[in-house]
Amino acid sequence: MNRILYQTLEDRHNIDFVRKYGPFKCSRRSAFLGDGYYFWDTNINHAHSWGKSSYNGSYIIGKIEVPYDTSKVFDLTDPYYLQDLKDAEERLREAYKFKKRICVRFIIDWLKEDRIFLKRFVAIRASDAKIQMNSNNKLFFYDGRSEYLNMSPRVQICYFSNDSFKSLPFTIVYPDKYLDSTQFAV
Repeated sequence: MNRILYQTLEDRHNIDFVRKYGPFKCSRRSAFLGDGYYFWDTNINHAHSWGKSSYNGSYIIGKIEVPYDTSKVFDLTDPYYLQDLKDAEERLREAYKFKKRICVRFIIDWLKEDRIFLKRFVAIRASDAKIQMNSNNKLFFYDGRSEYLNMSPRVQICYFSNDSFKSLPFTIVYPDKYLDSTQFAV
């Protein structure tokens, strides 16, 4: 199974460099899931939202289609892996006597120190809960109840290395000024 992923980048007016060397690794201290290659999973609208908020509207979106093996992804949208993360948090708390909040990135960085974890997984997939929900993205389970299904979750995939996609084409899909004559905007 393949997955279509989108990477949002700051537009530094270096499109030839982006076409040749993209996708790019993120190593900011504030990267939610640690260092890696970040992509928006399937939904280009989230790539646009990130570009508008993080790069003041001056951004590029690249698209890549990646072979996707669920057994190689530590998927934090799955309760099974969420429990693994919770267990790791508890082990860290006990081992280091943490009293303060432990952040997701800290736990993941700790897990990545284990070679077995890195042999088993090539990426982490997660959805945050910050999204501003509008009624178009809510599908209610039952009339008269407040519970709903989020029809547009912000899901990211962070690959630890580019081994899974380094030989695959990375295509610029936004903005239109960078599309070549064989492309059209998504």
